[in-house]
Amino acid sequence: MFAGIVGAIAGAAAATAANNKANAVACCESRFRSYDRRTGTYLGYDGLRHPWP
Repeated sequence: MFAGIVGAIAGAAAATAANNKANAVACCESRFRSYDRRTGTYLGYDGLRHPWP
């Protein structure tokens, strides 16, 4: 029973982390049109690529 509870908590934490990542990507895409999902970077005004988030 304890293993089941621990597994459920770990699963919920993983789902929350994935959802937070998706929200961060959506935020960046709406803020920077140059955001590249593949690399996780956007093109800054300085001409360099910057990581996000």
